[in-house]
Amino acid sequence: MIEIDTTNSVARLDPRYLSFTVDTSQVLSANGTFDFSRARLKMLAKELAPAMLRIGGIQADGVFYDLSENPVTSPPDGFERITTRATWDGVCDFAEELGLQILFTLNAGPGPRNGSGDWDPSNARSLIEYTRSRGCPVEVWELGNEINAYIVVYGVSAAIDGAQYAADMARQRQLVDEVDPDARIAGPASAYFPLLGEIVPILPTFLDVGGESIDIVTWHYYPQQSSNNCPIQSRPAEAETLLSPTPLDGIALWAEEVEVATAAHAPQAEVWLAETSHAQCGG
Repeated sequence: MIEIDTTNSVARLDPRYLSFTVDTSQVLSANGTFDFSRARLKMLAKELAPAMLRIGGIQADGVFYDLSENPVTSPPDGFERITTRATWDGVCDFAEELGLQILFTLNAGPGPRNGSGDWDPSNARSLIEYTRSRGCPVEVWELGNEINAYIVVYGVSAAIDGAQYAADMARQRQLVDEVDPDARIAGPASAYFPLLGEIVPILPTFLDVGGESIDIVTWHYYPQQSSNNCPIQSRPAEAETLLSPTPLDGIALWAEEVEVATAAHAPQAEVWLAETSHAQCGG
């Protein structure tokens, strides 16, 4: 017989604990803007509120922000896509109507970096200034998606270590404190793999060097990977792993690692699992 003491709580969850992502590649789809105005989409998403709407994913690190009246038609060198005022207004209107807060992943990839490899916040500034001016409910600005995977996505020359990311985050801190001081900042959205952990470890060094600048430590974890789509597979998705609780329980090991490192070097920060699903690379 199992008895559960319900008189004392061991933790308290935010009402937005179960939240969701719309991938950057969907928001900026090949045929134009993801249509956030669809009545059925709003009807279904409203049932998830209160929640955090995350706009992020791999392609977040290739976006150029042009909120001008006459945006450029092709992205500058180093960038892959453009987000315009119309696109961003659609996101903001959707969140405002449904009572959602937004976590937006800013581009920290090769495009907004100078010749020395430092992150240049000028393009991000234009987005944050516009966001603040129109009252868009962005609560969190996250700097980059899976920083520790840049070596895989962009090549060795684009790899970012923990010390470099700490310097980038310091610039992010200064920018947000100046332009949008009510918002919080997050990172490094580091990818943890089953059985392997942080595939290219940057979190310990980043927290050691720059932990005081962060509000939310974000990390990603999937208990297995798509056998067809993932270039790295530490645990290929099979029926027995998808249905067994043992692979799912592996998250506890890596969650403890992230939480212990955060408590040691950034005790003021919260820890958020910002991306997860049954299997990586498409679910």
